[in-house]
Parts: sequence; C-alpha cells; structure tokens
Amino acid sequence: MKYDDYEVRELTIEHEAEAYNVLREEFPDHDIPWILKEYEWIVIAITKESNQVVGVATANKYIPRKALLCDIAVDKKHRSYGVGIQLLKALGEILLDKG
Repeated sequence: MKYDDYEVRELTIEHEAEAYNVLREEFPDHDIPWILKEYEWIVIAITKESNQVVGVATANKYIPRKALLCDIAVDKKHRSYGVGIQLLKALGEILLDKG
C-alpha cells in the first residue's frame, strides 16, 4: 500500500468497533468497552480500498487552548506507510479549528 491509499477522518459510530480493536491491540490496558468515550477527539485512518480502520489517534483538552495527545496506534500490517503522520496531521488540523 501507499500513502495515498489511506484516508483519515473523525471517528463515526460505524467505525467505532474497529477503532476500539486497533487501539486495544496496541494498548492491552485499553480493554474497556467504553474507553473511546473518554476522549474528546478521535481520528481514524481507513483504507480507501476496503474501508477498514487501520489507525487511531486520540486527544483530550489539557488546559485552555492546549490539547494532550493520548494515543496513536497503527495496525502492524500498515506501519511504515505514513499512516501515523496522516493521523497526527489530521488531529492537529482539527485541534487548530477547535481553538
């Protein structure tokens, strides 16, 4: 796969279970079904071909006008294709828009 084979967007309900699985795979201590509700912002990376979630990045408000990156996880089969960079860039743009 290539960098352009992925799309990053904010998490939607239809991808919630897949996002949870990617996050839980990377962080076994996140094995709490409602963990995604604990984050203020969540972006996912999906493959354009199969619409499968392969990456997740999360953030929370830290102090006014500041956010804290909480987690970033990319499925092992999709690492080294720039997915993590795409997740960070998209999350940064969302956070800038939110102030």
